[in-house]
Amino acid sequence: IAGRNLVARWSHASQGGSQLQVQAYYDRAERATEGGGGKFKVDTYDLDVQDSFALGERQQFVWGAGVRTSRYRIAGTPTFFFAPDSRTLTLANLFVQDTVTLSQGLRLTLGLKVEDDPYVDPEPLPNVRLAWTPNETTMLWAAVSKAVRSPTPFDRDVVEKLGPTAPPQLIGDAQFQHEKLTAYEAGVRVRPTAAVSLSVSAYYNDYDQLRTIELSPGGRLPLVWGNLMQGSTYGLEAWGEYSVRPWWRLTGGVNGALNIGQFSANQ
Repeated sequence: IAGRNLVARWSHASQGGSQLQVQAYYDRAERATEGGGGKFKVDTYDLDVQDSFALGERQQFVWGAGVRTSRYRIAGTPTFFFAPDSRTLTLANLFVQDTVTLSQGLRLTLGLKVEDDPYVDPEPLPNVRLAWTPNETTMLWAAVSKAVRSPTPFDRDVVEKLGPTAPPQLIGDAQFQHEKLTAYEAGVRVRPTAAVSLSVSAYYNDYDQLRTIELSPGGRLPLVWGNLMQGSTYGLEAWGEYSVRPWWRLTGGVNGALNIGQFSANQ
């Protein structure tokens, strides 16, 4: 394993309260398996810009954009490789977020991010968050947001065989799409004393277009990736913190996730 990276960041705060930040980085990663087990290298170039400022007394606005280019080459094995074995992929995004103070202790956050993926069409990713602070020790909040997992070369270009001269057993799908998630969350945070804080939250996640393994058209080999599964998970999380001394802090938590048989094939 080998690599190198460089990060540069510039920020500027104006007298009006706005905050502008520009960040760029370059990263090289290489990995090789001894004995001819394959190797890869990838160069990543990334540029991000973010600006935040107040709109009047009740709104805090944030916007930004970014672009990332990855240039890679993968040297596989006779039984596991990528076709093509090299690509240059560019991912771009643009986002805006507005936090509005509706009343004393009540804040509404509206956000939207649009990603332009190298494999599929641009995808809008909205989120809505509401937070209520009735007093100095309690906050209740709820949120709805959308997220995706973008296709990768493993989803699109992979080829796997049982032997060097055998026909492919598994191939990537040139039409593989985003895996999608809509997340619903709600919770409460309390600080009964200066030394104790507690938080409890519940969530429900609704998934669509999850990755599956399918037969090729006509029910034949090779197997191919598909997006034919959907499902849901839900659960409860709780955690707390206790400051025994200024230099000694205890934290703990529990996750009661219920990831039970809620997944089924799309028709």
